Amino acid sequence: MSPPKSTGRELFNLPWLNSRLGLFSRRPEDVQATLQQFTAATVAASIHRHAPGAALYVCGGGAHNSGLLADLGRSVAPNRLETTAALGPGPDYVEAVAFAWFARRTLGGSTSSAGSVPDAEGARILGNVYRYA
Repeated sequence: MSPPKSTGRELFNLPWLNSRLGLFSRRPEDVQATLQQFTAATVAASIHRHAPGAALYVCGGGAHNSGLLADLGRSVAPNRLETTAALGPGPDYVEAVAFAWFARRTLGGSTSSAGSVPDAEGARILGNVYRYA
């Protein structure tokens, strides 16, 4: 798919993994290492294809995975790789900051989604505020 894109458990889940492993016995640490390499390689391929030279800022749980960060660093080189702490918000707080921004936009009656997002039907105000007496 062309960017912007995202993925998660809807595509990469236990049935998906089992279909790739087949009947072969695999050590859990080998499977985990392969998935880590797969993650780094697919992120790097998208960065190099769609945003050559762009910096990559990691947040969330992956920012605490030193093995994943090392694999990403090698895969995205020579692109810059850092956690979001280099920009201000620590990697554990990016989602909270995003939701605070959504709330502020909603309270102000402003849109917080872009019409360019896949499957979007235009910019929208996300969420509602209900006041109780």
